[in-house]
Amino acid sequence: MKTTPLESIALTFEGGNAIPYLGPGVLALDGAVNRLPGSPLALAGRLTANSSVPYKIKTNLTAAAQFIENFKHRKTVSNAMTEAFGAEAQPTSLHTMLARVPCAPARHRPRR
Repeated sequence: MKTTPLESIALTFEGGNAIPYLGPGVLALDGAVNRLPGSPLALAGRLTANSSVPYKIKTNLTAAAQFIENFKHRKTVSNAMTEAFGAEAQPTSLHTMLARVPCAPARHRPRR
């Protein structure tokens, strides 16, 4: 019997052979306002809020961070990142649901 890709993923997850990657948009799933940047664009906005950056690169995260590091100082980027991710993240309903999924059987867990 042939399984669909989604069924194959579900079986792999249920067998404890996969870890879900939730991605940056997961923080906005419940529609709540989150103080953490939930996308590269949001993070670029946080980085450039207190540093003058050319308009052309203001929304390009890597270019803006590199510009700030080169023309200001690495400490400026580090401080902005610490400030951007300093807030505590509240779990979404997806986080809560995943926390309730039983762990994989012990035979699938890596040895320590």
